[in-house]
Amino acid sequence: MTGFPGEDEEAFNNLVDFIKKTKLSNVGFFRYSKEEDTPAYKMENQVLESVKTKRLKKLYRVQKKIVRENSNLLKGNTYKVLAEGFDYDRIMYYG
Repeated sequence: MTGFPGEDEEAFNNLVDFIKKTKLSNVGFFRYSKEEDTPAYKMENQVLESVKTKRLKKLYRVQKKIVRENSNLLKGNTYKVLAEGFDYDRIMYYG
């Protein structure tokens, strides 16, 4: 999550660094959404929507690069997989 009240550039950069270091294959990101009747709704230092959007886009760019790198590590290797079906458009099994 990005854009929680009080998240500054340092905290956001720490999140980006964590993602880069851990190189997780599957990650989901979302912007903090200010919801009434929650403790964070009234917190000071709310992050601007434009900043949340910019940060979210950066997280997706960083993750896209990691997924590409992780996928490239698999190329040229053979793996046993459970075939779950056949894609007739691509003429291939998937698993």
